[in-house]
Amino acid sequence: MVRLVDQAGPIRWRLCRLAGWPVVLLLAGLGTACIPQARAPMPSETGDAGWAAYQCDGQTVRARAGEDQAELVLDGRAKSLPRVRSASGARYAATQPPRIEFWNKGDQAVLVVADETRECRRLDGPARPFSARGHEPGWALALAEGRLTLDWQYGEKTLARPLGPFKATRRGWRYAETTGHGDLTLALDETICHDSATGVPHPMTVDIVVGDTRLQGCGGRPENLLSGPPWRVEDLNERGVIDRSMLTLEFATDGTLAGLAGCNRYHGAYAVTGEGLSTGSFAATRKACAPALMNQEARFLETLQAVVRFSFSETGALVLETAQGNRILARR
Repeated sequence: MVRLVDQAGPIRWRLCRLAGWPVVLLLAGLGTACIPQARAPMPSETGDAGWAAYQCDGQTVRARAGEDQAELVLDGRAKSLPRVRSASGARYAATQPPRIEFWNKGDQAVLVVADETRECRRLDGPARPFSARGHEPGWALALAEGRLTLDWQYGEKTLARPLGPFKATRRGWRYAETTGHGDLTLALDETICHDSATGVPHPMTVDIVVGDTRLQGCGGRPENLLSGPPWRVEDLNERGVIDRSMLTLEFATDGTLAGLAGCNRYHGAYAVTGEGLSTGSFAATRKACAPALMNQEARFLETLQAVVRFSFSETGALVLETAQGNRILARR
C-alpha cells in the first residue's frame, strides 16, 4: 500500500465508486475526496454525435447530415458532400466526379453512386443475432431476441437483461446502461479483428466495460467479410495473372463458393471453422481455351481447393492461403 503524508499526518486511502467507476477516496484529517482514476477512453466515445447508419441494398452506409454538408462513410472511405437544393428532405451531392448523392428523408434515404440508385433504410443497431468473445479473461456476448447476455471471468459472472437502444457512431455502434454490476458500455467498431487464440478475422472489434472490468475481443460472423460483391483475383501464387483473364471468387451466405476460373465457371462449397477456412472440391464447365489459360485455371482451382485460412492485407486485399504457403490475392 502506498502511504501519502502531509503536514497533518498520514493520508489514508481506499477504493470507492463514483458513477460506476473505481475512484480513490482520500481521508486527510476530517476532509474526504473521491478522485476518479484515469482510464483510457472507449473507442468511438468522443466526436460521434449525430451519426446514423443505413442499409442501402445490402451495403451499410454511415452518414452525419448537417445544415451545410453531410459526412458519408462509404466502403470504409469518408466523403464530404455539400448540401444542394431539393424539393423535400435534405439532399447532398459531390461537386466533382465520381457522382455521389445522398438524399436524407429521416428513416429512409436514397444513395446514388455513379448511375446506380439504392434505396436505404435506417438501422437501429448491429444485425442480430450478434455474438462476440474474447480471452484472458474469457468472456462471451450475445445479442438476440431483444436481450443482451454477457458472461465473463470464464462464466463466473453473468449479466442478462432486455436490450436497450444503440447509438450509431462513425465506425460502428455504442450502447450504455446501468446494471447491477455497475455501468455497462459496449463499443462495436466495424474494423477487422483477429481472434487472439485462432487468428480468424471477424468484422467487428468489440470493447466492453462492465463495472471496473474491461473486456476486449472480436465479434460478428467471419463469413460476412467474404460474402457480398465478387472478389477479383490479382495474384496467384506470387506469379500474377494473365492479362485480361478473369478469375473471381463469389462467397454466398449459404456456403456456396463460385466464380470464373479464367476459362470456365466453377462452383463448390466453403466453410469458416474455428481454425480458419476450408473448401471442398470444385466442379467446372468444360469449355476449352488457350493452353496458357487452361494451365492457369488448373493452378487456380488446385490452390483454391487447398485453402486453410484467410486474412486481409493492410490495403484491404483478401488473402487465401494454403498450408504450403501458396496464396490467392483478390480485391473488390
